[in-house]
Amino acid sequence: MKSVISIAAIIITFLIIVFGIGEQILKNYRRKSTEGLSFLLFLLSFFGWSSWAVYGLVIRDPLMFVAQSAGALTTVIVLIQFFVYRKK
Repeated sequence: MKSVISIAAIIITFLIIVFGIGEQILKNYRRKSTEGLSFLLFLLSFFGWSSWAVYGLVIRDPLMFVAQSAGALTTVIVLIQFFVYRKK
């Protein structure tokens, strides 16, 4: 039962990353803007994803580590976009 829940959570995580954050990255790129996005939300999300990735390492769960690291990576991309597309 535990492995079924774990796999379901990882699938949902990847759907969030690909269809949620991934779509936002593309939208920011096309518009060359992050207007309307909350920097604080993405910063806190990065720390959340990163914390779970570290936890995955600590408990030696490679699936959790990979899924959460992917979330951290995509939020870093959005955070970088905040600086690249900021109005001068």
